[in-house]
Amino acid sequence: MKALKIIGTVLVGLIALVLVLGLIAPKTVSTEQSIVINAPPNIVFPYLQYHAQQQTWSPWNELDPHMKHEIIGADGTVGAIYKWAGNKEVGVGEQEITKIVPNELVETHLRFKGQGEADAYLALTEVAGGSKVAWGFSTTTPFPMNAMNLFFDIAGMVGKDYQKGLNKLKTMIETNKTYRGYTIQMMDMPVKHFFAFRETISMDDLSAGYAKHLPRVFEAAQKAGAEIVGLPTGLYFLWDEENRRTEIAYAAEVAAPLKVNGFELISVPAGKLLTIDYYGAYDDIGNAHYAMDEYINANQLEPLSPVWEEYVVDPQTEPDTSKWLTRVCYPVKIK
Repeated sequence: MKALKIIGTVLVGLIALVLVLGLIAPKTVSTEQSIVINAPPNIVFPYLQYHAQQQTWSPWNELDPHMKHEIIGADGTVGAIYKWAGNKEVGVGEQEITKIVPNELVETHLRFKGQGEADAYLALTEVAGGSKVAWGFSTTTPFPMNAMNLFFDIAGMVGKDYQKGLNKLKTMIETNKTYRGYTIQMMDMPVKHFFAFRETISMDDLSAGYAKHLPRVFEAAQKAGAEIVGLPTGLYFLWDEENRRTEIAYAAEVAAPLKVNGFELISVPAGKLLTIDYYGAYDDIGNAHYAMDEYINANQLEPLSPVWEEYVVDPQTEPDTSKWLTRVCYPVKIK
């Protein structure tokens, strides 16, 4: 009985201590970290606006390379949600975009499974030397659980991760070639062989052309015993916007040359290749091509023909257009 009284007294004391600490402990915890990036706001902002782009510089992806993630809704718009599920270090949760001011601000609301909720923002300001990115976080803990804020430096831990992410973002943008928000990579390309069907058609008939001819190309290549080593591809030899005409070859990259009646082999010699990974509906892919043209002109490169698009994600199996990945490829010659 005496032992029970002692335990009861201790518990009452602990409860009283928590209540007292809850009265003096802050309920709201917030932090903000910032960095200056040597690039204009229109280049930086897409890395802040889109969930998919944020993941390229996220400080938490390194903690769990096998983390599962999903984007619900149209990425880069209010209401779009990024969900993640990882190990103990990254946990399980979701982030929803709640406000966007183009080239200035992205606000989000975070929900952590079993750990509460928080608000965050990425603010962008043009400054001398480029753009200042401020990354802020705020969460409220109800009484009396806010007493734990006296023992855990949540602001310090989050701030440390935020600064790590901002440093990565700065390095990524300043070392990569970014135009119109797209990262342009240059690589050494081996000789490529495309098994294809070529035609000149109206731009309005492109979708129908792809639906009709790409399956024929792959079926013919397989029947001929070809080793297909690439993705469904569209090679462009002409793009006449004034007359809305294009010369296109619907193609499959193959390991070795082959000949089949009714189809042709298109070989692209080894050299330098520029690529952009474009996410989104095909209607807006022209912006990636314009970005490529600007980069080529700015760096005095010589574009070669054909240019092509590789369709990494099949729209027939993925209804979310924000997840459609198309690789835009331009072979170039250094003058």
